[in-house]
Amino acid sequence: MSPTHDTPAGDKLVTSPDPGGEGEGRSSAESQPSAAEHAPTFAQEMARIPYEPLLGAEKKLIVGSLLLGLVLLIVLYGLSQLFFTVPAAGH
Repeated sequence: MSPTHDTPAGDKLVTSPDPGGEGEGRSSAESQPSAAEHAPTFAQEMARIPYEPLLGAEKKLIVGSLLLGLVLLIVLYGLSQLFFTVPAAGH
């Protein structure tokens, strides 16, 4: 049996036995099926997700955030040109 420990929150943690310890006489590879047999691939998981078009509010949020980023980029560029100009080299 695995030892249990109480955490400060009162939850019990169960620790797994030693990998080299005595088990039921079977190796871990024999007792568990391989991950490749049961784990679906990322492409299979994505194929199961139904298509959901963006809502109007989501489209507005995306466009608004892109425009805000562009406006702030232009404002910061203008401020840097106004306050932090670099003199021409060689003079």
